[in-house]
Amino acid sequence: MDDPQSPPDSGRPATDISITAQFLTLGVSMAGTVGAGLVIGLVVDSAAHSAPWGLLGGLFLGSVGAATSLASLLRRWK
Repeated sequence: MDDPQSPPDSGRPATDISITAQFLTLGVSMAGTVGAGLVIGLVVDSAAHSAPWGLLGGLFLGSVGAATSLASLLRRWK
């Protein structure tokens, strides 16, 4: 007899959902890191009146942070 409390079977293995969640984590992490770098760069530009150097520096640092995050997530998945 089936347990009435158990969720219905979707027909997909649980690993499909896990893989989807991992890729979602990767995308959000990369976008958030680059976005945070851009925002920090804009704030620096606004405060220091140094446009576009703060924005470019923030983009660079955000990209480095995203690459570091990607490398960390890939090491964890091995």
